[in-house]
Amino acid sequence: MMDPGLKMFWPAWHRVSHIVTKQAMAYSNPIRGCPTSDNVMVDIDISISFQIGPTEDDAVKFVYTLGAHRLDELLYSFTEEAIRGLVNSVRYDQVHDLREDFAMGMKKDLNDKLSQFGVFIHNVKVTNVELPPTLSSTLEGTAAFKTRMEEQEKNHENQLRILVNEETQKLTALQKENERAIQDLLAVKARANIRRNEMRTTANAKAEVAIAQHTAEYANKIKEAEGYKIDAVATASAATVREQAMPAVELANLKQTYSQFIAVAKIKSDAMVKAAEREAAKVQANAEAEAVAAAFLTDKRSFDYQQKKIRLETNLAQVMPMVISGKNGDDLIRQTMLQTLDTKRQT
Repeated sequence: MMDPGLKMFWPAWHRVSHIVTKQAMAYSNPIRGCPTSDNVMVDIDISISFQIGPTEDDAVKFVYTLGAHRLDELLYSFTEEAIRGLVNSVRYDQVHDLREDFAMGMKKDLNDKLSQFGVFIHNVKVTNVELPPTLSSTLEGTAAFKTRMEEQEKNHENQLRILVNEETQKLTALQKENERAIQDLLAVKARANIRRNEMRTTANAKAEVAIAQHTAEYANKIKEAEGYKIDAVATASAATVREQAMPAVELANLKQTYSQFIAVAKIKSDAMVKAAEREAAKVQANAEAEAVAAAFLTDKRSFDYQQKKIRLETNLAQVMPMVISGKNGDDLIRQTMLQTLDTKRQT
């Protein structure tokens, strides 16, 4: 390896066998009639940029193991094989999309295969892809039709957008109008509800007043009926009580009459007793007076006294019936009847 510039060459038996440049070189390989997966023949042009080296050993490897002629054959065979294999795996409409991916893959494969010969691949480009003329014209027509379709679709979308905007505006205006109408209806509804509530309140108040009045009237009528009932019950009860109490009243009257009769008789008897006692006292006084004069008259006067007393007690017993019981009765019997009997026995 020598630096660039003027070099002196001697002695004469020395010679230059090969001149290898360090500059990058371009290689073009047009591949014709590559079938795709759908059997469409396409033409592809490949441009390869490569360099020998950059070291001296790489140049020696290239010169003595490969050479320029074999490099051309290898590059042709490698690129054609790679292109045909790749194109055969895709459809015709996908060939244009594989330029960058295909170039990167081919660059890697060529470097792997040619690095042992001192060749370094800098760049691989697919410069041209041609389809058959009929298919190309058809595709062009299709592309033009698609373009027109796209334009029509854009126009249609634009018109549709305009229509949508117009309808949106109309719809917005209609919605606003409907909202205003709804608000008006809601206001009318609110006023109607207020009016209804007022009428309901008034009706409820009137109903409450009417109910209170009727309740009061019914209560008065009920009280009046209850008063009538109480009066009727009282009247019936009074009549029943009078009927039931009539015998008791009569008995009470009889008792009262009897008590009055007894009282009168007792008064009369007391008066007669007092009279008799006064008479007896008078007689006793006379007897005591006479006793001084004549003691023999004592028995006769005592007998007269007892006779009068018996008559008096007899009259008293005939005038007033008496119930004799108890100790007083025994004493009375003992003082009257038994004493009288004893007197009679003695005489």
